[in-house]
Amino acid sequence: LKAPSRYSLSNNKTLALERAAVVLSEMEGQGFIENAKRILETQSKDCLLHSEAGKKEAMYFADFVHDQAKKILGNIDDDIIIVSTLDEKKQEFAEEAVQFYLKEEGANYKFSQVAMVCLDRDGAVLAMIGGNKYSQTQFNRATQAVRLIGSACKIFVYGAAIQHGFQLNDMISDEPISIDGWKPMNYKWKTLGEISVLDGFRYSVNSISIRLAQAIGLKKVSEFAASLGIDNVSVHDLSVAIGTTPSTLIDMLSAYTAFMDGVPVWAFGILEIRNKSGEILYQRLPRKKKQIIDDELLQSCRKLLRSAVSQGTSRAANANNFIYGKTGTNGSSDAWFFGFFDPPKEDIERAGFSVGVWVGNDNNSMPMIEKSTGGRIPARIARMFFEKEAKENASKSKTEQKPRIGLENVLDSVSSVFSEQIGSKTEDVAEPDEDARAKELSKKLAEVLNKS
Repeated sequence: LKAPSRYSLSNNKTLALERAAVVLSEMEGQGFIENAKRILETQSKDCLLHSEAGKKEAMYFADFVHDQAKKILGNIDDDIIIVSTLDEKKQEFAEEAVQFYLKEEGANYKFSQVAMVCLDRDGAVLAMIGGNKYSQTQFNRATQAVRLIGSACKIFVYGAAIQHGFQLNDMISDEPISIDGWKPMNYKWKTLGEISVLDGFRYSVNSISIRLAQAIGLKKVSEFAASLGIDNVSVHDLSVAIGTTPSTLIDMLSAYTAFMDGVPVWAFGILEIRNKSGEILYQRLPRKKKQIIDDELLQSCRKLLRSAVSQGTSRAANANNFIYGKTGTNGSSDAWFFGFFDPPKEDIERAGFSVGVWVGNDNNSMPMIEKSTGGRIPARIARMFFEKEAKENASKSKTEQKPRIGLENVLDSVSSVFSEQIGSKTEDVAEPDEDARAKELSKKLAEVLNKS
């Protein structure tokens, strides 16, 4: 094939059709076909329609599955059939949420790339977006990009602290920290003197996370993170308590998904592989679940994650009462949200799932605007996904309270993200132009949600 990506229908329709005309003419000249012009005229329309329909195919996921298949089978020389974990509806919802915010806020916040993954509670990949425009770059920002995770790391610090004796209502000094010239700031936080461990996580207060890490030692933080699959947390650098550990989106989401049931989670995309004859070459069998987070610790961690969404820095993702999660920010380079929807066990009609979102740019020399925190665009993308999924399943759900989808609810959500804290604990007040933008965006978002 001559330059297959350049001549692809999805990249350049004109070049593709011109090349097709040349090939068909050569085939006619050598006697393989008759009337090349008629073939091109009658079949090019179908090809174009197929190309348009294929725009939303999960090509990043396809690459991810192909890599997993190679790890399972080795070199792949024959045709195979792969039964994947992809959920078409969730993939559609993810694409809609990502494209909505890229279009509406990409220029305002100066970001050009978004990555997003949705897992079920066992780690099956239900949706994956590795970036904006696969045709331009096949680099998967969900699985290949290693970036600093920011405050999303704090669940490891707090989880380890509670595991080793701290309680949610213990009071800790929130005064700024100064260690050998290192003076990490508390982002838009007005010092109160002492706050509870729960509030420290809820409002993502850096000094609380650092003091907890100091109290128990970084080794315990590192061990707790490693038990969830994040095995590179330094035991020598206290800055890991506020987010200087690098990771991928899919690995961090797997770690957060573990807080659904207290068992380790490893993301996978393949259920079964067969050859053309139907012979099963690989089949994923149910795995025995070994609980690594005991029930008491699990409930405490879930209270932390729920508090961040219900009242804290992650509240823009609060689509309903069963959303848990945490945001993270790495300066103006990376903004994250990791969380999950976990309905009551009696709600047998709906299954829980987790969602991870990263927003940023490939080139860190082109930063986002300063207020590009995880509590803004990533949390909003997650909320839109949660709400679209909830609306799709509303007719099946019998026990869960329906999230409000109307304009009033959307306006409340979008407006709230213009402050990183709440009440008297913040000085981050929305400016009038931001309020106006919130109302404008709310109307557009409500239209999208009500159409779906």
